[in-house]
Amino acid sequence: MMCSRRDGLLARLLDHELRAATTPQWFREWVDVEREATTLRAYHPNLVPGLLQTEEYARALLSADPGATPEEVERRVAARMERQSILSRVAYIAVLDESALRRPVAEPKVMHDQLLSLLDRQAELQVIEFGAHPGLNGPLVIATFDGSEVAYVEGQLQGRVLERREDLLSITRIWETLRGEALSKRRSRELILEVADSWKP
Repeated sequence: MMCSRRDGLLARLLDHELRAATTPQWFREWVDVEREATTLRAYHPNLVPGLLQTEEYARALLSADPGATPEEVERRVAARMERQSILSRVAYIAVLDESALRRPVAEPKVMHDQLLSLLDRQAELQVIEFGAHPGLNGPLVIATFDGSEVAYVEGQLQGRVLERREDLLSITRIWETLRGEALSKRRSRELILEVADSWKP
């Protein structure tokens, strides 16, 4: 039993070291929130959210960072793929902006495969079409766990975890507006397939 406890402690320490090496300091708190959440509601105005990215899409995106070495890119890609394991147990609901489907983050085949991959994920997806809406100020995620909620918003330099009731009410209002203005799940699926077809190499 003592050995088992020690093994568990070592596994947690190794996991902590891996996250410290691949995850920015300001994002680590949110990674811990994700692991405890029962539901995640997400929106991104420009990109496919990290939890839904294919390895190739993530690599192309992370390689665009001028300060990242190839080794750092690979570590970050591996960490992002590892994070996606939570999709097997969390209810993930995402609103994707149409621009995320059409933005050429990578070569056409990678974009085509990424969009088709969205339809195979354990996630509930809707797409909001081009136009003015309250989500244009940046990505957001709302996590639900233990009967409470925490939100995450991201800016150009870093992200913030929000816990104040007033902030949560504001973020929830934005989320509900986005969800209400988005296409139906059926029409969203059709649009994703339509755009994926346009990316065929």
